[in-house]
Amino acid sequence: MKRLLPLLLCLSAACSVPEAAPAREWSAARADAEFLLGSFSGAAHLYEQALAGAPEARRAEVLAQIGKCRLGAGDPEGAIRAFGEALAAGPAAELRAEIHYRRAAAHNSRWEPVEALADLGRAREACAGAVKAEEFAYRLAVTTLRAGDWKGGRALLGEVASRWPRSREAADAKDRLALDAFRIQVARVRQPKGDTTPSAAGDHLVLVGRFTRFPEAVREMERMRRAGQPDAFVIP
Repeated sequence: MKRLLPLLLCLSAACSVPEAAPAREWSAARADAEFLLGSFSGAAHLYEQALAGAPEARRAEVLAQIGKCRLGAGDPEGAIRAFGEALAAGPAAELRAEIHYRRAAAHNSRWEPVEALADLGRAREACAGAVKAEEFAYRLAVTTLRAGDWKGGRALLGEVASRWPRSREAADAKDRLALDAFRIQVARVRQPKGDTTPSAAGDHLVLVGRFTRFPEAVREMERMRRAGQPDAFVIP
């Protein structure tokens, strides 16, 4: 029996149940699934759990995902913070470009075109692998207009319309080229009703106001939202 004891101990160790994987190792996989399903708040929470044990080489990637989740959940301030932390973590060139692009979207959702334009400038040369060229060009054009360069923005819109004529971005670019000032869009309708503007997509835009400066248009849009028109937004 004494000689069997070491053998029995070895067999017991070999047959024991392996230690459960740390929760953080499962969090990233679950977060990816939640993100793909569009459950952005839940995915952000899981990515934050995974971040606690992420190796240094992956911190920028996980933080970037947190930023995208915050943006998708309607929290641009949280997205900007996460993207800033992701940049500080030293991402590779392509990921860095995508982070700048996504942070620009967060700034644009806060109606901050100057900050957005700065991020787009940093992303422009290296963003081809992460974003469609026509999407990037359109966002750059609209942000340029909002930042105060009307002539430069219109030139970029014309480039979008001519280079990608069958894209959705080209249709939107044509609508923006038809404007001679900033307007506030309050609806989009299939059939014209009263004072509407035909769009390149075949429907009609309900536009109000006319503003030469973007901040003035934003102030009026915010007033309209407070007054009960939550879908009002500034174009271009």
